[in-house]
Amino acid sequence: MDILSEVLAIYDNPEKKHFMYCDVSGDIDKLDEDVRKSIEAKAEYMAMAFQDATGYEHWSTFYGPVTPGVTKDTGKEVCIPDYKDITPDMITYWEKRAAETKNPYLRMRYSGLVFDFKKKVTGNNKDMGKIIKLYTDSIVTVVKEDYMSYVMQGYCYIKRGMEMAKIMKNVALFEQCEDLLWDYNKKNATDDVPGYWGRQFNLFLDYIDDFSKYESKIIQENEERFDRIEKLAIDEGKDTDSHVHTLKDLAELLCQYYEKKGNREAVKSHLDRVLCVMRLPFEKRGAMWAVAMLQDMQALYRKFHFEKDANKLFLDFYDLGPLVLKGMQHHEFSVPIKSEIIKKYIEEFLAGSQYLVFEKFLIRHVPKLEEELQRQKEEVTQSPLIDLMRTTCFDYAGIPISNVGVGAYAKHQKLMYGMYRRLIIGSFSLNMIVEKLIEKGLFNMDFVKEIFKDNPVIAKDQWAIVERGMQAYFDKDYLVACHLLIPQFESAIRRVVAMNGGDILRSKANPQEGNEYISLDGLIESKEVKKAFGNDMYMYFKNLFVDQYGWNLRNLTSHGLLQAESFNSTMANRVVHAFMLLGLLKPTQIK
Repeated sequence: MDILSEVLAIYDNPEKKHFMYCDVSGDIDKLDEDVRKSIEAKAEYMAMAFQDATGYEHWSTFYGPVTPGVTKDTGKEVCIPDYKDITPDMITYWEKRAAETKNPYLRMRYSGLVFDFKKKVTGNNKDMGKIIKLYTDSIVTVVKEDYMSYVMQGYCYIKRGMEMAKIMKNVALFEQCEDLLWDYNKKNATDDVPGYWGRQFNLFLDYIDDFSKYESKIIQENEERFDRIEKLAIDEGKDTDSHVHTLKDLAELLCQYYEKKGNREAVKSHLDRVLCVMRLPFEKRGAMWAVAMLQDMQALYRKFHFEKDANKLFLDFYDLGPLVLKGMQHHEFSVPIKSEIIKKYIEEFLAGSQYLVFEKFLIRHVPKLEEELQRQKEEVTQSPLIDLMRTTCFDYAGIPISNVGVGAYAKHQKLMYGMYRRLIIGSFSLNMIVEKLIEKGLFNMDFVKEIFKDNPVIAKDQWAIVERGMQAYFDKDYLVACHLLIPQFESAIRRVVAMNGGDILRSKANPQEGNEYISLDGLIESKEVKKAFGNDMYMYFKNLFVDQYGWNLRNLTSHGLLQAESFNSTMANRVVHAFMLLGLLKPTQIK
């Protein structure tokens, strides 16, 4: 017997259980290089390298790579391991091993790989009946006789068995997996491990039409579990929240079932019961925790189309808002900058003609998109765990208005929120330069009039409003200035779009009712704006005025969502800075 066969013999033993596939590849990796070069050793190593139960969307397989991804430079797909490295000889070897090994856990792996990859590698799928039989029988045996190292693996393999039963239209196999799931869940699922009974319930929901045999049993079992957990949550609710989360997860599963069955009363009842229990630890856990839980409940009510109940929770948010703000920890940091450095910076900034100085002021305080992307990339590298966390943003009243870093648009959320924070830091320099420009008479109403003289982005009949807003700004009446200038900025952007042939109107929902103006949100996204201002200014305007993950000044101001003290010099300086950027447009940019 050669050395590779000796290693494999250890695992081929049918009594060998609770090992991982990486244990096999690890032992192979310890062999001499000459042994590892053989086709048999390479095939074994490759067989044990794939991740089961992960699949890969581009492969449409059960087995997938450990690390899928793309290269930074070319965007080319790179997978480790890659099925493209599987050779026809490996497929032949795996078929042979599937037939000869006496260990069901190994047999499941070899036969499963052949099922997934034979056609992809060899181009044909002949004589698969025997392999499929070996594969499905092995799945059942592995679970029934407990060959796995972890409980969750069992649920994974049962699910695979059900998938195979559906693929093969094998009713008997599906029923076998049904029985297996019920027994396996009874053996392993306790109330305090939602991952187990939750997995069973999800499989039940996925194949509900096939679960008639166990449907009533599963529902009864989980209704009884709901009652038990609810009682624990009530009894211990004023001291701990440990049972509330489990109850909420179970309620969601039960609600999905009752929704499928059209039992709206049962859906509503379970949600209401969770909400009642959830309120018990509010005082103990604090306002921040309470708001987070109410957000989850609001999402659940909406998921099951109880919009009125979801909206009622806003009353709780308003009650909890002051407590949320009170409970937030205030962190300050300072970076000492020598006065001579600041003095030198200002002197360099103010060097040159009035127009040159002002142009430097405007351009230098526009955030550079590529620089922001690079900074955020570096931050992720330095603090990868923080990047994985969700950030909840609250308004001035303590109401949660957005979550950063979740969902399909997480990348955009993080970009805009990062830019928002960077603009706040950058406002130190902007405020300082504005103060000096005004102090030295380089920025005043006369200069504003000169900049916008004959500028077509400002309609003549609206100049009086702009003038009033700018004068309020120089008078330090920032509340009035922002309320007048922000709408006029929108008007100016609308004129830029129109002058470049873009749409500024859209049909109403009922076209017979005519048209309506496109708001600033839509105007900024137009190709005309992107072309006229470039990517940096486009992103700046978007962040400053309309993006909910940025400053969002147009929407917050227009909808009355800011306090009077919010309209300070920092906000006004940013609004005026953006407004004055319009004066940089050249005739070639405005047709």
